[in-house]
Amino acid sequence: MQKRTNKFSTYLLIVFAVIFVLSNMADASVRWKLSHHRPVDSTIDTDLKKFAAEVEENTEGRIKIEVFPAAQLGGSEIVMERVGIGAIEMVLGYPTTTMDPHFDIYNVPALAKNYDELEKLFSHGSPFMNIIHDTFAKLDMHPLMSYCVSFVGLGLKQPIEGMLDANVKHKEKIRTATLNSFRYPAEAIGYLATPIPMGDLFTALQTGIVDGSYGNGPEVVYLQFRDVIKSYIPIRAQSDIFFLVVNKDAFEDIDAKDQKIITDLASKFEKNRFKIAAQEETSWLKRLAEKGTKIHELNEKQIASFHKAIQDYSWPKLKKDIGEKFFNDAIKARNEALKK
Repeated sequence: MQKRTNKFSTYLLIVFAVIFVLSNMADASVRWKLSHHRPVDSTIDTDLKKFAAEVEENTEGRIKIEVFPAAQLGGSEIVMERVGIGAIEMVLGYPTTTMDPHFDIYNVPALAKNYDELEKLFSHGSPFMNIIHDTFAKLDMHPLMSYCVSFVGLGLKQPIEGMLDANVKHKEKIRTATLNSFRYPAEAIGYLATPIPMGDLFTALQTGIVDGSYGNGPEVVYLQFRDVIKSYIPIRAQSDIFFLVVNKDAFEDIDAKDQKIITDLASKFEKNRFKIAAQEETSWLKRLAEKGTKIHELNEKQIASFHKAIQDYSWPKLKKDIGEKFFNDAIKARNEALKK
C-alpha cells in the first residue's frame, strides 16, 4: 500500500511539474504593444494586424504583438517618445523635429519623383535609410521598416489661375503642417503657407480661412475633405512615409533567431508597400474624380518645374534648419541610393 501511495505521489509530482513547465513556457512569450494613429480597419490597421499574426506564427508564439489603432495609446509623436523610453514597445508613425531636428531629413521635398525612387531611398539598407536608422538609434529606437502610403499633392477649394505653373505667385492661403519641410514647398510654388492643425482643416476650408491644403495624399482628401476640396494637383514632391519602430532594448532582448524572423517579415512588408502604394494612389485619385474633384495631372515637364522650384527654395532653408553637415551627408547618401 505504501509503495502504491509513493508511486501515486511521484506521478502527481510529475504531472504538476509538467503543468508548471508548460505554464512557464506560455508566460515566457514576449508581448509587445503596437500603436498607430489610423482608424480601425484602415489599410494600415489591416496590414499591421497581418504583420503581427505572421510574427506570432513564424516565431511559434514566442513574440505576440497586440495592435492598438486610432491613437488609442496616444498620438504618433507622444507614442514614439514612449517607445524610446520603453513604456510602449512599438509604433507605426512619424518622428518629428521636437525629438531631433535631423528627423526632418526624411521630409525634405523633391527627394524623389516616382515610386521607384522612393523605394531606392527608403528601403532598409539603402545609404539614405541608414542615415534615418542612425537617428532613431540615438533615441533607443530600432526601425523595422518604412511604410509608404502615397505621394502627396495640393488640394484647392476651386481652381486658381496659374495653378499648374510652378512659378506663378498667388494671393491664396494654403494650409500646411507645422513642419518647415511642408511650409517651404507651399511658399516655393507661390502660396501663403498657413500652418493649421489637421483636426481644424475641414472647418478652415469650409469657412474660407484657407483656400486649400498642401501635403495630403488622395486617400486623406477622399476620406476627409472631398466635400470641400474640388481641385487636386498630384505634385508628388513629397510622400506620406511612416516608420515601424520598436524599442531598441526590447528588440535586442529577444533571441537572435526571432530578430531575424521579424526583420525578414518587415522587409517583405516594406517592399510590397511601394508597389501597392502606387496602385492605391491611382485608385484613390479615381474615386476622388468620381465624387466631383477635378484631378489635374501634370506632365513630366510640369512635374520637373514644380520640383525644381520647390528644391531651389526649400533646400537652402532646410539645410540651415537641419544642420549643414548632416544635410549634406544625407543628400550625398540620397544621390548614392538613386544611382543603384
